[in-house]
Amino acid sequence: MTAGRPGAPKGWDPIPFLLSRIRAHPIPYAERRQDPQGQIRTLLKALDNPQQGGKYVQIVGSKGKGSTALMLETLLMAQGLRVGTFTSPHLTHWCERIRINSVPIDAGRFAEFMWAIQAVVDRPESTRPDRSAGFFDILTAAALIAFKQASTDISILEAGLGGRLDATTVVIPRLTCITSIELEHTDKLGNTLAAVAGEKAAVIRRGVDVVVGRLPPEALEVVSRIADQRRAPCHRLGLEIDCVARPDGAFHQDLVVGFRGRSTRARLPVPGAHMADNAALALTASWLLGAPEGIGDAGAGPLCRIQLPGRLQRLRSSPLILVDAAHTGASAAGLAGVLGQLQAHPLHLVLSFSAERNLDTILRTLLPYADQVTVTQADRLRSLPAGRVAAQIRSLEPGLPTRVEHDPVEALRGALGDMPRHGALCVAGSTYLAGVAQATLA
Repeated sequence: MTAGRPGAPKGWDPIPFLLSRIRAHPIPYAERRQDPQGQIRTLLKALDNPQQGGKYVQIVGSKGKGSTALMLETLLMAQGLRVGTFTSPHLTHWCERIRINSVPIDAGRFAEFMWAIQAVVDRPESTRPDRSAGFFDILTAAALIAFKQASTDISILEAGLGGRLDATTVVIPRLTCITSIELEHTDKLGNTLAAVAGEKAAVIRRGVDVVVGRLPPEALEVVSRIADQRRAPCHRLGLEIDCVARPDGAFHQDLVVGFRGRSTRARLPVPGAHMADNAALALTASWLLGAPEGIGDAGAGPLCRIQLPGRLQRLRSSPLILVDAAHTGASAAGLAGVLGQLQAHPLHLVLSFSAERNLDTILRTLLPYADQVTVTQADRLRSLPAGRVAAQIRSLEPGLPTRVEHDPVEALRGALGDMPRHGALCVAGSTYLAGVAQATLA
């Protein structure tokens, strides 16, 4: 980090500085293509290039990135490795985004990293502050500093948006993973699956293994072609990678994952076919990174104890409280598959959304399972108005009891208070709401 500046003052709060870097007028994507990682490279150079010498895994995709990262973290730690993990967003505190051996860095360390980064970003000689490091550049840099100081054996970086222009693409990974591809952020990534796939597959490096989830044919063709052009060994779920999942009750499933003649069994305490796929990607990545032959069943054992906050997370059993930050069409379909297997009734949905995209699809997917809905506004600035969402629900399901409670804490408490012990409360639609639920109901 930069020399000659004292440490952060006692009690200094780094969050206002961090939030100030969310630009009202971000650099247009067309301009970023000229120098995709220019901002973060400049920042890292001033911080003595903490990324150099590190061993990295980069994970991109429309959904499943965070779950796959946490599963891979668990598997690598089981080999005795010191593992850094960078994920986003967080549920309750910014420090959750940067972990060392599954433990979030403490607030003091986070403040020190931000203080050092602020010294670079706010230099008087910066003639184009609108072109200096942005919000995600700064978080990525903080993670790279943390991993350098912790002397991690390997670090996992979850991309923020896309891939080609993402700050995490500043590193040269030992392995790349593409979890899923669906239409998302079409204003930035393109309005076809092929275009989105091209943005994400741009992270594939020459000769570097890439592990790929179940993709739509149009997207898989793009990923496979780019991997072939760059002579990157491509390992695709459903082709080179086998995964058979059998549900065992509502919240467990048994997996058999095979790859290159190796096979392992794992018991996963999280439901959903998409979660089984994420586990298969993580297992394959661990093998490609050098997991020993005996990792097999013993190495998959830690997966049976894995916790995935905000991802099909069961907070209570009676009544059942299920929290899932499903906010895309694909993630809503995964959640719906789980809701369809539940024996708990009635089902009360508590919903909040942060964007209009896919809202109609998500609602059409989830509402058929609900006996009652409460709509709230998890974040005052970022969440859609609860009344607007409720109006759309009433237009889709006129007979479904739907109420509005603007305060998310009161919405959750009210829904739980009305719930019989044999019922189920499902909180979905927003990472912000998942975080509130975890803090309020856990």
